[in-house]
Order: sequence, then structure tokens, then C-alpha cells
Amino acid sequence: MIAPRPIFVLGLQRSGTTLIGNLLAAHPDVAAATDPHHRGIHESVFFSHFARAWDWRDPAARARAVAAFLDSDYGRLLDLTAEDCHRLERIGDPEVFFRQAMSAHARQQGALAWVEKSPHHVHEAARIAAAYPDARFVAIHRDSAGLVRSRLWAYGRVPRAGLARLPAVLRGALSNAYHRRVLRRFAHHFPDRVVTLEYRAFVAGGAASVAAMIAALGLPSAPGLAPEYAPNSSFAGPDAAASLTRIDHAAIALAGVLCALVPLWLLDRLRAGASSRRRLEFPRWVWSGLVPPPASHSGPSLAVPLGADTMTHMQENPSPCRD
Repeated sequence: MIAPRPIFVLGLQRSGTTLIGNLLAAHPDVAAATDPHHRGIHESVFFSHFARAWDWRDPAARARAVAAFLDSDYGRLLDLTAEDCHRLERIGDPEVFFRQAMSAHARQQGALAWVEKSPHHVHEAARIAAAYPDARFVAIHRDSAGLVRSRLWAYGRVPRAGLARLPAVLRGALSNAYHRRVLRRFAHHFPDRVVTLEYRAFVAGGAASVAAMIAALGLPSAPGLAPEYAPNSSFAGPDAAASLTRIDHAAIALAGVLCALVPLWLLDRLRAGASSRRRLEFPRWVWSGLVPPPASHSGPSLAVPLGADTMTHMQENPSPCRD
């Protein structure tokens, strides 16, 4: 039996990753972990968090990692059987574990492929590509003005006015310029496995853009393919008139120039150094308890790294795997 093909969507938050993920999830031959509470396709953060927070070489630590993942919203959305879970618990390699979990989910749906979307995985892309030689990737990038505007007004936020929001504008633009270079480098190293998209052009192209992406990924044609979930847009309703100022645009342009002047290897080193000084924190939505309704708890409170003490009570709760 041919294993379902992995597809990973890469890109910064607010760059169009949810749109691409939901489009692929709507394809009849592609499986995905989706739920309305998570605006469609959910994020596993597996390689950036679960594979790093525990030492998978240690049986006890690995057991905690597996329990944490299966108890997460993402793990529960996979709707794995008890037999699937029992088999997964014996796997000592995180890359093999995740592939087996996703393949089990895909086979339940009779799918030829599965898709995963986690912006946190941009810097894990090379590792994923090495672990899954048959994987395909969609790398999507958004122009800095569009991304910054989306971030400022996302989720009903009301951004600060004038110069007070300049730090946020610069951070967003610098991060976007850097990650554009990271994604381009990745696509250069794996030209036959990466589909590179520009958000604005992709949206403007409509059905033709979708068809081209589907063909590039080697998936069967799916005329009329459209997401099953509403767009996760920052500019619906009253925020439609939100706009950037001339100062915002000047800051965005400056950020692009500054980023281009610094060698990419140095930016990588600076990012790695900053990451090593931060404690690994799981987003709170990883264990929101929304899917399915929790039997006895709503998931651990997570703005801190997980350890043995944190995870003990999770193993005492009913298994998230179905009989």
C-alpha cells in the first residue's frame, strides 16, 4: 500500500497559510485536521514544539510527549483509533511518529495525501524535507505592507496610532523580509518539491491559481475547489477601512532595505541565539479542550514549557483515542 503523501504549508502568520491549508483540506483526496473553532485547518506545531520539548530517546519523556500530542486539539482531531494509538506509543522517532499518525488519519478518509499547516515550522522545513523525501511544500509569502496591516488589525485589534505603533510595524516588516529570504533559500534547495506562491498574485488569479497549485503538487484535478471555512480575514466588516499611514509605509520600506543589507547566515545566527535564550512555550490554543469536549479537564494551562510534573495528570485522564 502506498503511503499518503505529506504536504506542508509554510509561511508567516497572516501571510495566507490558512487560506492555502483550507483550500487543500477541501480537496477530496487530501486529509487534514480541521475544526470550526480553529477556523478550519489547525496547526500541529509538532516539529517546532512536541519534537523539541521532550527527549524522545528517553522512554518516559517520550511517553509524556505522545500523551501530550494525543491529548492536544490536533491529536484529537485526527480521530485515531485505540489500535492506532497503541501502535504510535511504541514509536521512538518523532518524525516517524508524526507521519504514522497523519497517515492513519488519511487512510480513514481514503485520502491520497495529507496537509499540515504550522507557521512555526518555517525553520523546521529542512528537517522535515530530509525526514520525508516524498513530501511536497507550499511556501507562501505576502508583501510586507499587506502582512503588517493584517497583523495590526487581526482578530478585532485596534492598533495604536501614529509613532506609538512604529515598533510593531518595524518588527512585522523585518520578520517578513527575513522569512521571505528563508523561504526562497528553501525553495532553491528543493526546487522540485516546493511550490512558491505570492499571496496577492495567488488571490488575484482565482480559480486558475488554485488549479496551478493543485497540478504542481501532483494532486488530481478538482474543478471548483473552494475552502469549506470562511476566510480568516483581518479586514471584514468595520475593519475594511483600516489602512497604513505614510510613516508606516516608510518604516516598512526601511525594514526591507536593512534586512537586505545583512547576510542571511548572520540573520539565522541571530534568530537561533534569540531562540536559545527563550523558554519553549506552547501556544494556549494547543490544548483548548474544544475538540471534543473534555471529559474532566480543559487541557493544561500552557504559556510555559511542559515537564514531567505538568504532564502527569494528563496520563490519568481518559484516552483521547476512540475505541
